[in-house]
Amino acid sequence: MGKTRRILITHPNYGLLNFSRIWMFIWVCLQIGLVSAFSQTHYTLTDLGTFGGDHSIAYGINNSGVVVGVSRAVPDEPSTIAADFPFVYSNGVMTAICTCFGWATAINAAGQITGFASFPTGQHAFLYGNGILKDLGALPGSMSGPPYSLAYGMNSAGVVVGQTRNEAMVYYQGIMATLGRRAALTAHGINDSNDIVGTLQSEHAFLFHNNRLVDLGTLDGDKNGTSEAFAINSSGQVVGYSYIAGNSIQRPFLYQNGVMTDLGALSGAFGAAWGINKA
Repeated sequence: MGKTRRILITHPNYGLLNFSRIWMFIWVCLQIGLVSAFSQTHYTLTDLGTFGGDHSIAYGINNSGVVVGVSRAVPDEPSTIAADFPFVYSNGVMTAICTCFGWATAINAAGQITGFASFPTGQHAFLYGNGILKDLGALPGSMSGPPYSLAYGMNSAGVVVGQTRNEAMVYYQGIMATLGRRAALTAHGINDSNDIVGTLQSEHAFLFHNNRLVDLGTLDGDKNGTSEAFAINSSGQVVGYSYIAGNSIQRPFLYQNGVMTDLGALSGAFGAAWGINKA
């Protein structure tokens, strides 16, 4: 009999986000290689609960099994709008990173957590570690409204990637900057070689490698089609999703050595790959 592993899923009450459990299950399957190892490894599902609301979503997990995400909290007063708080889950306990609207999107091996939250000066990316929440600020821009930033990914060195002023951004040691490529809309993932993946303004997945921005295209080669890249591992393998058949079918993809491959779908025509491990 194979070794038993645990899969962490979101709260069973679907609420407004009835895809949350499905997304997390697919993401963990790819993170731990479930597709190839399912027949020889046994798994258990753990409901992480919520802060009293009707849903929670897990977005990241590190090698120590610490999970981060967002959870709906019950409002203090009936007339108050329910809030989504960023959380960290460890040793069976879900803890709010702050009692403010926000999402925790990634955690690295050192336990550093990134995401975004509502601060007094606006919606900004954050870094959280050792009980300290740091507002990463935002770059000024020409967009209407206050400057904003969002963080979606982070590597082992604590380099954060995301979006600010409608451009992909990178943050490290107190400095926030864009990629210097206005075509890059959002950065979703980064590996330890500082290769970055995300989405272009043209709604195509991209890879930023050696200061070169590469349009990954789509599975069927449709220049007007849509694709997004969400994660990249140390081997340079990229995962995400691509629409095909006139943007009517969404499929998960693996991109490596210049080739985008359809990973298939468990059922129907809908699927996406959110994470990939080092193997």
